[in-house]
Amino acid sequence: MDGGPCLRVSQCHVQQFRRCLQTRAALDIQLIDIADKVNLGLIPSSEDGWPVSCRLLKRTTGGLLHIHNVTSALPNTAINDASGKKSDREAWQVWADDTAKHITFLLKDITGAQWTTSIHHIEHVKSYAPHVHHVVLDLACRPS
Repeated sequence: MDGGPCLRVSQCHVQQFRRCLQTRAALDIQLIDIADKVNLGLIPSSEDGWPVSCRLLKRTTGGLLHIHNVTSALPNTAINDASGKKSDREAWQVWADDTAKHITFLLKDITGAQWTTSIHHIEHVKSYAPHVHHVVLDLACRPS
């Protein structure tokens, strides 16, 4: 080892936008085109971190966005069982679909290239109240 700085980044965790800026300044690197996976662990919504996470993804191969969110389903929407679980799951899917579309547009705006997104998994983490849930979306993002 030559004692010089060594930085390997394949995963990034976006916790606070300010913190990313502080990290960038401290390391004196560009946080663009460096990550295979980005963990957006902000709740109740990580939406403010989406542009940062899109810049972090590798331009040639893309990567996975691990997106946390708190969703809520209206209790009167398409309930087919007494507990309302179906409407909750439908709300998670609607949020995931909207998020995938939004991320696709963000990636195109940021990179100037076409991208495709695909929903790999939606995970229920916990419930805060009836019809209010912490969920995580694993979204694969690939340049077209």
